[in-house]
Amino acid sequence: DDVGTTRELLRGLEAQLAQMTPRSKRLYSGNDDDDDDDDDGDGAPCAKDCMPGGVPTGYHSRLPYPLFLARGSGAHVWDVDDNRYVDFHLAFGSLMAGHKNPLITEALLQCMSAEGPGLLLAAPTQLNIKVAKALTTRYGGGTDAKDGGEERERITYWRFMNSGTEATRDAIQVARGVTGKDYIIKMECGYHGQHESVCVSYHPPLEDAGDPDAPLSVPSHSGVPEAFTQLTRIVPFNCTDEVLEKCIAQVEGQVACIIMEPIMMNCGIILPQNNFLRRVRCICDKHNILLVFDEVKTNSTVGPGGASG
Repeated sequence: DDVGTTRELLRGLEAQLAQMTPRSKRLYSGNDDDDDDDDDGDGAPCAKDCMPGGVPTGYHSRLPYPLFLARGSGAHVWDVDDNRYVDFHLAFGSLMAGHKNPLITEALLQCMSAEGPGLLLAAPTQLNIKVAKALTTRYGGGTDAKDGGEERERITYWRFMNSGTEATRDAIQVARGVTGKDYIIKMECGYHGQHESVCVSYHPPLEDAGDPDAPLSVPSHSGVPEAFTQLTRIVPFNCTDEVLEKCIAQVEGQVACIIMEPIMMNCGIILPQNNFLRRVRCICDKHNILLVFDEVKTNSTVGPGGASG
């Protein structure tokens, strides 16, 4: 049957992976026995001995084990078994210039030279101003024919963050402070970091997810208080206006913000359809709801101004 065929295929692929990447497997679990947590044979402790799940972050968790990378150059990365891969990921776009780009390398070396300013001063610098001005140039301003010739407002103020989690957490907190409202709306399967307001319905089990047009708020893991879960309401990406309006009405309009990726990237790549972004913008304006575009992943991969610029 189809299930048996699929399982047989997976077993074959896992055997092929183990043959190609024995050192990754040993670094993960110790040796060929996945239940044995001895060293990998090179004197280094195995990952499962010192990191939860054997990975530095939950995103890296993979079955049957993650690949351990050794180096990168240009558009390629090599694993610890010296297999070469084309890097289509590029750290969610952070490495759009490629690994060890010579211009970036030279700039970093200059910073660390005897005459250079160093890398971390923990105080305002002129470079902060330069980057903020560059971002202002990239995001906003101008006229977009797709918006019927509507003039876009230029984003003139920038706050620098250490992570996407910190950025989305602060954006939601600001939205709640400005509007005086507590509820937020996010897209089903949308990922916005690791804080309680957004740890809801990443990949909910189908039996818990509810109606496709009226998804339930499902905590993504243990440790998320029920109060946070109930304050985060869920709608499908590319939903109709009626679905979004109904969700807002269920909480009597007490929605501080809608947070979303303008292009969904947590479950494959899902493009907005039927003018979805513009429709959400109009509904937000109608109900005095702030719209938060999480462009951690799309900002440099779509264009100079991201998906929203």
